[in-house]
Amino acid sequence: MGRTENPINYEVSTRGRLAELLRAEKAGRTYDELATLTGVSAATLKRAASGKVVPAETVVDSFLAACGSAPRTVRTAKSLRFQARRDELGGPIRVLATTVNTADALSDAFEALHRNAAAPTYREMQKSAGGAYLLPLSSVSRILRRQMLPVDEQQLVAVLRGCRVPEREHGEWVKAWRRAMGRSSSPIDVRGLTWVIDAIRRISTEVRFEALAAGMAPVMAAVEQLDTSRLAAGITPAVAALAATEQLDTSRLAAQMASAIAALPPVAPVTAA
Repeated sequence: MGRTENPINYEVSTRGRLAELLRAEKAGRTYDELATLTGVSAATLKRAASGKVVPAETVVDSFLAACGSAPRTVRTAKSLRFQARRDELGGPIRVLATTVNTADALSDAFEALHRNAAAPTYREMQKSAGGAYLLPLSSVSRILRRQMLPVDEQQLVAVLRGCRVPEREHGEWVKAWRRAMGRSSSPIDVRGLTWVIDAIRRISTEVRFEALAAGMAPVMAAVEQLDTSRLAAGITPAVAALAATEQLDTSRLAAQMASAIAALPPVAPVTAA
């Protein structure tokens, strides 16, 4: 006969209820037996069923799998774990995308969304987002530590998915991100940049324009979204392609490009005649 277990800690109600469920599913098995089946230490499994801590989701999954728990029980346990973790953090925080207008407010919102999602680990967020190529761990860390904001809408949506924000709410968060980043929702009249291309043509008659076109593609894609950080990055391959020409005056090219970037925000949207 196994040792009598200590009473469950109900200091956080949902945490205690989760421990109660796990003990009921254990049904006479020892923690050593479960450890052999799960590969999780007996001490970790015992803590999971104590009510003193909120176990990791992987621990709950392994615990119940070893017990042969029914799918409905597994869903109940996951729900209790989610609620327990959120209660442990102090409960949900009301946050509305429509009230976010600045970078600081957006950082505050990400903290609240992360907390409301029961503070998933960075790897859990990455998995929910769709993988490392969409949401690198380093980016998650910097965003939640208020060191950066999502670099584009794709990364924003990845963060939202990582925080389990419903898809129906993503549109409002995209608008909030644009406001916080100072981005326009209206497309720019890119015809206003034709003088930049003309200036490049005048700099050298020996430019390899096929290479230039390839380099300028990401520039023009960035311009359409008024994303000046991507625009700057896009200019780099264009300059590299042009630099292959010995007669190119790169200092004049850089000056022309700088003027182009500075001129972007005031460009007015095209209106029908």
